[in-house]
Amino acid sequence: MNFYQVRLAGIAVIFFLLLSTTNLLFHSPEWDVPILGDLEENTACKQSVCTIPTTSSKLPTTFPIYTRDSSERKWIALTFDDGPDDRFTPKILNILRREKVQATFFVSGKQIRKNPTVLKRIAREGHLLGNHFENHQDLRKIPTEAVIQELRETDRLVYELTKKRMGLVRPPFGAMDTRIKQIAANHGTKMVFWSVDPKDWTGRTSEQIIRDIKKKTRAGDIILLHAAGGWDSLHGTVSALPEIIRYYKNKGYRFVTVDQLLQIPGYLTK
Repeated sequence: MNFYQVRLAGIAVIFFLLLSTTNLLFHSPEWDVPILGDLEENTACKQSVCTIPTTSSKLPTTFPIYTRDSSERKWIALTFDDGPDDRFTPKILNILRREKVQATFFVSGKQIRKNPTVLKRIAREGHLLGNHFENHQDLRKIPTEAVIQELRETDRLVYELTKKRMGLVRPPFGAMDTRIKQIAANHGTKMVFWSVDPKDWTGRTSEQIIRDIKKKTRAGDIILLHAAGGWDSLHGTVSALPEIIRYYKNKGYRFVTVDQLLQIPGYLTK
């Protein structure tokens, strides 16, 4: 092997070591779990608790993610992520108040700082608050201490404004691994995802959102919608919401918060 080949081999070894170290620091292989994405298309997630396998030797071989209720009650839960904002969230709240419907809002710390008055209105009007972490980023790609800080800071903001300690969490994008689950479990919270996703944040029209929800939703489902974000594309959500509510009410369904649907605590007592 000549000098040039030795030099190339040395560079390759250094690059491999740097890559391995970065992966261990930010995304440990033993915690790897694929992004869940469209849970309603995952056959393992069509029950009330979705069981996701893990290869970790230090954690349980499975862990629960609540996605829907498996009872025969004609109950449905509307959930809204990424808020609050001062543009779409108040419009959604106006509709829910007019239709006499309670929903669940998974809120972001970053958005709470911008819109504390809207956050307080959500709580005041009887909706359930859940933790959507601080900065709406893929938690699998940041260090453990940063994930913990995102969770705690959002909790702190909500408690300061409402005196409520959130008992439910939903990671941004549905992106998670068993490390994130373990952090949430250590925090005393439960993880709630969804079973119907009309992808309203992509700028879909109200007709598209309504059609998708009517096609997929049945008793016990948790519907994922958004109360902020979407790059100015949530007009369809606001327009679709009244018809969705009236359609299912006319069929004898009741809209409830996810803690009511799943019969789990929505808020922590300590």
